[in-house]
Amino acid sequence: MDEQQIIFNRKMPQCIFVTKFGIAIAFLSSYFACFTDPRIFPLEKRATAIGICNFIARGLAGISPMINELPEPTPMGAFTVIIIIALINTTTLNHDSEPKTKTKDK
Repeated sequence: MDEQQIIFNRKMPQCIFVTKFGIAIAFLSSYFACFTDPRIFPLEKRATAIGICNFIARGLAGISPMINELPEPTPMGAFTVIIIIALINTTTLNHDSEPKTKTKDK
């Protein structure tokens, strides 16, 4: 093996570890935001919405190795499509809405 292949074999597990750590932090951050900010998911629908998001995220994470094995432009195309869908979804959120909370009058 040449030196470049040795360096690649040594650094790849480290990159995978850092990536998995980043994904775990992203999941925890999204759960924290969903449970602390009632504007993201209303209180009445929070558990269902978070469950659906978790199901979709885990499903896409499960098929990502299969997408990675497809011919060269396909994985980047799939990644680009997912990013565009996420961009459209986040830009259409209503950021001016006030949280709907039930308050008891004393």
